Amino acid sequence: MIRKCSKTFSYNKFIKTLFFVGISPSLLILDAIQAAENTLIKNNEIEVIEVIGLRTSINSSIESKRNADRVMDTIFATNIGKLPDNNLAEAIQRVTGVQITRKNGVGAKVSIRGMPPFFSRVTINGQSVTPPSNEDRVSGGFGLSMFNSSLASQIQVIKSPTADMEEGGLGGTVNIITRRGFDFDKPTGNVQVGSTFEELADEQSANTSFFFANPVNNQFAFTINFSLSELVNRKDYVDINRWQLYDVGVENDAFAPFRSRIRHQEKNTETINLASSIQYRPNEGIELYTDITFSESTDDSIARDISFDFKDAKGNFSDITITKHPGSSFGTVTSFLTNYSESGVALKLEEKFFDVKSSVLTITQGMNWTIDDNWLLEAAISYSKGDQTYINDATKIQIDKKTKVDFNDGEGKRFPIFGLDVRPDSEINSGADEAFGLMGDMNIFNQFNAWSWAESGQEGCYGKPIFCDITDGANDYEENKELSIQLDLNRTIEFGDIEKIKFGGRYRKRSRTLEVYRDTLLIDGEEYNSRSNEARALLPNINDVSQRFYETVGGESPFYSSYAQLQNFVWYDGKAFVDIAKKHDLNRKGEVAGFDWRKTEEKVLGIYVMANAQGELGNYTYKANFGVRVVNTDIDGLGYGGLGGEEVSDINQLTSLKSSNQYWDVLPSVNISINITEKLIFRSAAAKVMTRPEPSEASYFAKGPANIDDLSYLIAEGDEITFRYGNPDLDPYRAWQFDMGLEFYAESGGLINIGLFHKDIESFIVEQNIVECNEMDKEGFLPVEVTNINGYCGISLLIDGNEESFKVTAQQGGNGDGASITGVEIGIQQSFTFLNGIWQNFGVQANYTYIDSSSELIEKSTGDDLPFEGVSENSYNVIGFYDDGILQARVAYNYRSEYISVAYEASSLSSVSVEGRGQLDASISYNLTPDFVINLSGQNLTNESLREFQGEKIRLRSYQEFGARYMLNASYKF
Repeated sequence: MIRKCSKTFSYNKFIKTLFFVGISPSLLILDAIQAAENTLIKNNEIEVIEVIGLRTSINSSIESKRNADRVMDTIFATNIGKLPDNNLAEAIQRVTGVQITRKNGVGAKVSIRGMPPFFSRVTINGQSVTPPSNEDRVSGGFGLSMFNSSLASQIQVIKSPTADMEEGGLGGTVNIITRRGFDFDKPTGNVQVGSTFEELADEQSANTSFFFANPVNNQFAFTINFSLSELVNRKDYVDINRWQLYDVGVENDAFAPFRSRIRHQEKNTETINLASSIQYRPNEGIELYTDITFSESTDDSIARDISFDFKDAKGNFSDITITKHPGSSFGTVTSFLTNYSESGVALKLEEKFFDVKSSVLTITQGMNWTIDDNWLLEAAISYSKGDQTYINDATKIQIDKKTKVDFNDGEGKRFPIFGLDVRPDSEINSGADEAFGLMGDMNIFNQFNAWSWAESGQEGCYGKPIFCDITDGANDYEENKELSIQLDLNRTIEFGDIEKIKFGGRYRKRSRTLEVYRDTLLIDGEEYNSRSNEARALLPNINDVSQRFYETVGGESPFYSSYAQLQNFVWYDGKAFVDIAKKHDLNRKGEVAGFDWRKTEEKVLGIYVMANAQGELGNYTYKANFGVRVVNTDIDGLGYGGLGGEEVSDINQLTSLKSSNQYWDVLPSVNISINITEKLIFRSAAAKVMTRPEPSEASYFAKGPANIDDLSYLIAEGDEITFRYGNPDLDPYRAWQFDMGLEFYAESGGLINIGLFHKDIESFIVEQNIVECNEMDKEGFLPVEVTNINGYCGISLLIDGNEESFKVTAQQGGNGDGASITGVEIGIQQSFTFLNGIWQNFGVQANYTYIDSSSELIEKSTGDDLPFEGVSENSYNVIGFYDDGILQARVAYNYRSEYISVAYEASSLSSVSVEGRGQLDASISYNLTPDFVINLSGQNLTNESLREFQGEKIRLRSYQEFGARYMLNASYKF
């Protein structure tokens, strides 16, 4: 468990700013921005470079860093349509201070300097990109896997902002730069075809891309970039969805598993990308341009779970072994035996089908007008739309009677997960043997038989001792839109060292709509919930849909072969369930899950002024920029009040809840670089930054418990009455950040850099308990008022003539007190051109980042301080490469240490962490001709797994295997 904590800085921010940024009062005289990079991240323009080959790509990145007007790293494509990695996120992780999260083994989201992906802002050519789905801060962040790497000519990772940049990236900004027609001096194109092989899935998939640029004449140019790719991957894993405190009959409660699952997932992803630009120059002073980017991703996946619900046992275990932990009052149950009957364990078989379609469209119309020698006007109107349709069909088979389970450490297992032994009992579990085709006292894992449910009086699936769900899942429809208008004016002046001033503003209007539904079926002219008894009665005789689990998941598997019990385990065809539902007018928008609905509108007006300067500081030359951005945010929201588990036919049957909030932010920034020598640069920066809460956090909603009119179920379950509310009064995440570093540029073209950075986070959003009793039932769901009962908030009611007391709790997001992140980055990039012979073709890239963080978060079960969410204390990259102009080879290893993914999980009273993980990748390419290139690459060559744990490492949450991935591509440039 991570328990590292550092003291927060307590000295005055003004003194801190002088320390990090200043060496002289003249730092208020700051530098003009470098010219000419063809990107809309203004005043940071780098000369357009035709990049071919690994070495040239690295040299271009070094030169870009040297000329940058801020703390920034740039990745250049090694050739048209070819980044050093085949995935945008995988390429970005090679940058110092950048870490990524993966989804099904594929690079997806980017963390900059320890901040979770939610705090990394993504832009294309300097303009906002609206994601298809706005997730919360834990799982949020833009999924870069939607974009094919062939779209990018450069990727900028901006760590310190300038005043002309739109706010929002508290961690940093990733700017994807696409190509434009005037980047080329003649018609140029590239065609690429390739194939990907997934080792674990044992599947191949194809990809292709096409690029063409044409500078027709001095006035008109255009580009078109198209790609189509397919990826079939697989994930095999086991998990315990959470560990929960139970009264297990010892001195203190102990953590025991809530639900344990053996799982398998197959996913097929098809992605279409399109990028196009048009440039028109009616005269030498005016350029009009249009940029269009479109991406559409379709995911079809199937997941299979063998699930054991220990929650029904409620800690009523025998043969218990408990592992104690120093400093904690609560131990961990590492083995136990459940009893039969009501304290037994429900066994579920689940086959789930997911159909997710996501798209992102961004259109920008812009103009650059050089009015005269002193004035430049830049204007842009940008529209972005992201939407997602998420369909979930979850079928299920479950034994209604409880089974007996032996839960143990599974000694001798290949993986450190738990052996599961389900034992039938003919007297108590009457019917279970017929249901699962058991013979005598044999374990269900060890015997395959056609399921003879019909013999036990079952015509269908529903009833005793077996019941099923034909389809059960929430269907989400989300739409996000953004319209922005931007105007920037540049004025060249001569005022001391100041060479240019820049001022302007941006107005942005963003809206989000989320609708969530449940399936219904039309049966004999009546509409029924898909989980109703009437729907379950449609299911077939299970003999007709039974099969072997081992064959279902694809035969021989290194993962499942370690569980001999699974070899002959029975399974069912969930697709047959869904097909039956579709024959009964399956309505994806049948019932409204209203408490999940959101409608928000965010209006932002930002104005700024900044200056650029360069000159001398004593014996040194410098360049710098400084400025301030003032932003007003106005948010209107619409949510709904509803009861958990309750669906209605119309959203108007629920109570609509409107909310609004408004706040101002003043965001100063300063960047300076000082040339100590021709080779050594001192760089420093300071800025105030912010990130707004996601709409799901900042809009008001009210969710109460299910079956509120019949509280007798709470007596049997021993549960509390729990409410969950949105908080429209949330402040944004705000922080001061500071940078200071040295960069040494060698004559041989190498770079050694070291940088210190600090983020002083003033506020962050955490889940908070509502403590005032009269605030817990805000919408009056309960029949009586919540009051203090013997020291806790609750209600008393007469249930069946007896007075019963129920504890009431409520949660709502709130602003925490603060946190800090301090770190150091060290990097080296060097081509060995100073050596002789073949050795001059080799080179190395390496970087290391150390981060220390502190926060107000604590581990609830121990009282220990926790670091900031998403922060790995150590991360590093080591890359060795060879490039002789014809043959190119590259081996890369990336590692990030353990980090907390969820600081507080209310259901388990503890944090969730991801274990440290490294990955080895490699690639080799060969130029058959100067224009025809063959490339072979591999990812996760050593088949590294991913592990998650809860609080203590002995509490395994998840163990996942993805396998290796191999890609073969051929490209031709014309």
